Amino acid sequence: MSEKKTTKYLKYAIGEIVLVVIGILIAIQINEWNRERKMKLDELDSYQLIITDLKRDSTLFQTYQDSYNRYLDTYFELNNINNGNGSFKNIMPDFIVSNIEFNPVTKNNHQATIEKLRNSNIRDQINAYFRRLNQVQQANDEFNRLIEQVSRPFFLVEQD
Repeated sequence: MSEKKTTKYLKYAIGEIVLVVIGILIAIQINEWNRERKMKLDELDSYQLIITDLKRDSTLFQTYQDSYNRYLDTYFELNNINNGNGSFKNIMPDFIVSNIEFNPVTKNNHQATIEKLRNSNIRDQINAYFRRLNQVQQANDEFNRLIEQVSRPFFLVEQD
């Protein structure tokens, strides 16, 4: 009889262990699902922030493009003045004395976030955008150098 009780107790104990293990596995799976859901929500939030900043960058680029066009008009007029065909009244001096500050927000705000994005296509596209930003930054730096070293001295000499 005691052997029957031991066997019965052993079966009961094994059943309890199996139930506890199943409960632990279910809890782990639920935790994993919650963690995955939270990661997806965080990633969606990151996408929304990146999209917002890309829109801001787009607006900035339009402003930069307008400024570059006005600078070019000023340079053409300076060239006309140099050739004796222009007038200083058509010059916008504020474009000669100021530089264009190129400062897109997406790269500054999301450089580290981009590497965490799971969609490799989006990540690659944004990294390509960042590489183009570097090229635009170099062009902007060269443009500002041109203003400082060529246009300003020309303007100062011609005004004297």
